Amino acid sequence: MAPRISLVLIGFSSLKRFAESEEAISFPGFYQQLASGLVRSVRNKQVLSALGDRLVLLAEHAHAFREFDALEETSQILVNLPLRQHENIGHYYRGLGIQKLGRGDLEQAARIIESAAESAPPRYRARALISLAGNSLCRGDFRLALSLYSEAARVGSRHGLLDLFATIHTQKMTAVINGLEGNHRGAVALLETLFPLACSVRASQPHLYYDYLNSLAVELCEVERLEEARNVSKVVLASPFAPAYPEWQETREEIELKARRASRWVVAIQRSEERGRRPESRRQKLVGRQQTAVSKQSENVVALSEARREPLPTPLKQDAAAAGRVIKFPSESTREELVEKLWFVRNEMFDMFRLARDAGPHDRELIERLLNVILYYRKQA
Repeated sequence: MAPRISLVLIGFSSLKRFAESEEAISFPGFYQQLASGLVRSVRNKQVLSALGDRLVLLAEHAHAFREFDALEETSQILVNLPLRQHENIGHYYRGLGIQKLGRGDLEQAARIIESAAESAPPRYRARALISLAGNSLCRGDFRLALSLYSEAARVGSRHGLLDLFATIHTQKMTAVINGLEGNHRGAVALLETLFPLACSVRASQPHLYYDYLNSLAVELCEVERLEEARNVSKVVLASPFAPAYPEWQETREEIELKARRASRWVVAIQRSEERGRRPESRRQKLVGRQQTAVSKQSENVVALSEARREPLPTPLKQDAAAAGRVIKFPSESTREELVEKLWFVRNEMFDMFRLARDAGPHDRELIERLLNVILYYRKQA
C-alpha cells in the first residue's frame, strides 16, 4: 500500500493523517477519501493544479503496472477536479481503463478517448491518438492504425513539443505492424534505429523502455537471431514490470521453442550428412576387399602354376626301405623327432591341398595326383 500512496503524498505534509491512520483503508477507498477530503477543502488553484499533476503521475503509474482498478479510481478523481485541463486528462485515462489493452469495451473506450483527443492538452492529445491507433490495431485495421500513429507524431511537431513517449511508441508500433504484415527485417531495422532513443527514457519511463525491448526480441526471433533475442528477453524479464506483462514471458517461451526446433534441424542435417558419407565408406571398404581378394587369387594362381611346372615324385616306385625311412620312422627315434617329422609331413600335405583348393577352376589331374600321394603314404604307414 505504501509505495502506491507515496506518489501522491510526497510533498503534502497535510496528508500525513492518511499515511498514519491506524484504520485499514482499501485502495479505492483511499481515493474516495482523497477526493472528499481534499477537493472540498482546497480552494487555491495552484494547489489544485499541483494535486492534479500528482494524480496524473499516479494514473500513469497505475497504467504502467496495469492496475486497472486503481486507474479507474484515479481517473474519476481527475474528471471531478474543477480544472478543465486535468478533467480532459482524466477522460483519457478513463478511456484507457475501459479499453484494458484491447480486452475491454473497445467502442465505449474509443468514444471517450476521441473526446480527449479533441480537447486535451497537446501532449495528451497525441497519446489519445496513440490509444485510438491501438484500438484500431486490436480490431485488425492496420491501415487506420498506421494513419493514427502518423497523426500522433505530427501533433507534437505542430506544437513544438518533444514528446519522447509519443515518438518512441509510434515508431515501435509502426515496426510491430511491419512485422505483423511479414516484413520482419524492416521491423528489426526500424527498432534497432530506435534503440538509442529508447535507452534515453529508461529511467524516466522504464515501462516504455522494456516494452520496446520486448518488441525487439520478438522481431529478432522472427529473423532467426535467436541468441540476441534470448539476451534481450532476459533483460526484459528481469524488470519489475514483468509480472504485469505476461506477453513478455510468452515472447521468451516462443524464443526457446524456436531455438529447440532449430537445434533439432541442425542435428537432423548432421545425421543426414553422416548417412550420405557412410555409403561411400562402405563402397571403399568393398573395393578394398575385392582388390585384396584379387591379389590373393593372383598369388595363388602363380603358386599353382609354379607347382605344376615341378612334377611331383611318384612315391609308388620307391623301395620299401626308402619308404620306411620316410614314413615308417625308426623305433629308436625319440618322441621329439617323431613329432617333428609328423608335423613336417602334415604341413606339406596341407599346403598342397590348399593350393589345389584356392586355384580358381579346379585342376582334376593335380588333385588326383595329390590323392595318390596321400593314399600311398597311408598304405606305407
